Amino acid sequence: MSLIRYLYRLYWVRLLGSLYDMVKPIFGEAVEYEWLEPGFKGVVTVIALLLIREVYLRIRHAYTRYRLRKSMDGHTVREPHTAKDTSFIEEIDAAQYPVHTLGRLKAEKEYGKLGDIHRKLNQPAEAAHWYKKDKQYDRAAAELARAGKTVQAARLLKRNGDYETAARFFAAAGKHKHAAALLKKQGDLAGAATTYVEAGYYDKAAALFMDYFQQTTDPPERQLAAAERCYQHLQQGAFAKSLPTPLRNALLNLLAQQFRAAGRTALAARVFQQAGDTRHASEMYKRTLPKQEPRKGPPKQP
Repeated sequence: MSLIRYLYRLYWVRLLGSLYDMVKPIFGEAVEYEWLEPGFKGVVTVIALLLIREVYLRIRHAYTRYRLRKSMDGHTVREPHTAKDTSFIEEIDAAQYPVHTLGRLKAEKEYGKLGDIHRKLNQPAEAAHWYKKDKQYDRAAAELARAGKTVQAARLLKRNGDYETAARFFAAAGKHKHAAALLKKQGDLAGAATTYVEAGYYDKAAALFMDYFQQTTDPPERQLAAAERCYQHLQQGAFAKSLPTPLRNALLNLLAQQFRAAGRTALAARVFQQAGDTRHASEMYKRTLPKQEPRKGPPKQP
């Protein structure tokens, strides 16, 4: 009982009494009423209790939310009657509430979704950043190219070993030497030679074509495609005119051999003739001529 009496005197008499003494001048003559001091102390006590109750409820609500969030870690909860694919909803949310939606995805490390949203919002550079962070390098390169950063896209692909696509991007950006170097590294001598032709490096192109046709072990259809591409370049004029005559003729002779092996007899004859190899050209022409049946003589007279 002594403890309760002590707490009562501490709170009711000392604490609230001191507070009442501070505000007593406000009441003026009304302080003579005996009920005023207990009434003031009672109102202050009620207000204090309401404040304590509000703080308690807020703390309990925050703790409950924390426990629910922790218990749902690793689970995805979908609202009833909503689509499983929420990407469209996220795009709408990103358009209406960009800071909240994108910030949430960033906090959840959903970098791929961030890239998808920025791509569909026509923000390719930002999309590329998030695709790269998500290690989707091919998609990041495509978005960099859309943003006009083709060389950066090619370098990204090169770093990740996609030499063929990187070469195509380098060529599109006018970096033909880089493209040809990558194709050579991949073993595509014919592709590298074509790239050198497009860049105007005709000597390097001719040397690579010669190496390819003399050393290749590619399937016949690929060899034929490379031969047709090389012959087309030579027919355009600038490539053929830039080469010394012996080198041009040697290259044409190799092309004619490819056409002959593929059964393109008429084309092989023409290319042998352009190479100055009349002997093989005549042999090819003979094969193209229709066979004539021997003439039957007049019947012998008995």
